[in-house]
Amino acid sequence: MLRAEMHDPATGYNWAVSTAQQLGRAGRLFTYEGWGHRIYDHGPCAVNGIDRYLVSLELTAPGTRCPAIPPTQSKTSTYKPLPGPIPGLPGWVRS
Repeated sequence: MLRAEMHDPATGYNWAVSTAQQLGRAGRLFTYEGWGHRIYDHGPCAVNGIDRYLVSLELTAPGTRCPAIPPTQSKTSTYKPLPGPIPGLPGWVRS
């Protein structure tokens, strides 16, 4: 999953779009419509999309865009993973 900020001063958004196109179906572009070089703490849309991917490898829907938010809003995640060990992570044992 590629994540990109539309107004990132370090890496241009057009580069992320190009990379996603080159990856084809194997790539997914997750866009934050605001400023910055990272998106994790930029609102629930960004936090929950990233949490879902990192915890369960669940990709965002194609073309997912998160709106820009004021920098004062909280970075609290509302994502709740399923209880129990996750296959492939420490603690998981095949039955």
